[in-house]
Amino acid sequence: MTEETQISLLVGLILSLPIGLYSGIIIARYSKFSELRDEALRIVRTISYMQEERKIIVSEKNDLPKLTLISSELLFRQHQKAADSIITLSAAIADTNHEAESGKTPIETYEQRYLHWQKIVRELQPSIRRIFAIAWSV
Repeated sequence: MTEETQISLLVGLILSLPIGLYSGIIIARYSKFSELRDEALRIVRTISYMQEERKIIVSEKNDLPKLTLISSELLFRQHQKAADSIITLSAAIADTNHEAESGKTPIETYEQRYLHWQKIVRELQPSIRRIFAIAWSV
C-alpha cells in the first residue's frame, strides 16, 4: 500500500466515525418518535364502542391515560407540537366519551371523531430541528 493510500484510508476513517455516530443518533431519535406515535395510534385504535339504546358504550379505554405519558415523553424529547396534539387529542377523546356515554353524541358523530383521532395521530410530525440537532443525546 502506498503512503497516499494509507493517508486516504486514515482520513476516511477519521471522517466516517463522527458522521456514522451522528447518523445513528438521527435514526435513534426518529425511531423513538415513531415508536411513541405508533403507541398513541394503538391506544386510539383499541377504543371499542357500540350503541345501546340512546347511549354509546365505550370500552377498552383503560389505556387512554397513557396518552398523557406519551405526551410527556414527546415534550421531554422536545417535540412540542406533537406533544400538544396528543394532549389536545386526549382531552377531546375524554370529552367525546363522556358525551357519548351520557347519550349526547350520536353514533355517526362518534364514528367520524374516532376516524379523525386516528388521522391526527398518523399525521404527527417530529420536530425536524430536534431530530437533526447536533447534540449527542438521543
